[in-house]
Amino acid sequence: SGVVFGMMGFNARLDPTRQYSLAYFPSFKFQAGHALPVVLLITLLGIIARNQSGVAHAAHLGGLLFGLLYYEAFRIGWT
Repeated sequence: SGVVFGMMGFNARLDPTRQYSLAYFPSFKFQAGHALPVVLLITLLGIIARNQSGVAHAAHLGGLLFGLLYYEAFRIGWT
């Protein structure tokens, strides 16, 4: 799941205007750049709340931050 968040972070920075939709609600469309802060906020709130839902919020956050940092390395030509 962290890898999925990493790919999402990289793709959201690479093309923030790309349109996505949810699998079960295909008529609900959103831009990747708008989803990124929402996902980041939900992940941070999950870590702060320390709920016992079984969701690895820290892994999601780590993957998301890695994807964002990898994009920055890609942008300046390190990769």
